[in-house]
Amino acid sequence: MAVGGLSAREALDAVHEAGGEPGPFTDRILALLQGREEGWDSCFEPCLADGWPLARLSWTDRVILRLACCELWGLPDVPPRVTIAEYVGISKKFGSPESSKFVNGVLACALARSPKADWSPTDAPEPDPTEEKEPEGARIVEEESSPWVIRTEA
Repeated sequence: MAVGGLSAREALDAVHEAGGEPGPFTDRILALLQGREEGWDSCFEPCLADGWPLARLSWTDRVILRLACCELWGLPDVPPRVTIAEYVGISKKFGSPESSKFVNGVLACALARSPKADWSPTDAPEPDPTEEKEPEGARIVEEESSPWVIRTEA
């Protein structure tokens, strides 16, 4: 959507044409994002280093940060630890070699400014026993660049 200038509807149509089937979570995120992309930038922009304008961010990092902020501000049922871990993982897969540390640090700062700043593990919904378990070999580590704990492969 960001790079190709597509609307949410056009992006979903392209997914359908490619044989994919986006789920309800995708619909929730797109509803929050659509037409307000730049508005979500204001959630993480204060967390950028002085002199580092939004225009200097790669499209990949900017979209990852926007989506993560959609979850932090707009999806009260998603634990912030899950949000940060997922988007750091996405940045490792699709970003530059430095993206994951950058995204992790910016999201830790954004979380502190978000409605979920005081989230505690007791606020998390009960786990769904039908959901997939952690993959074997996964471990919990603490990133040096942030106090937030993320999941990485062993």
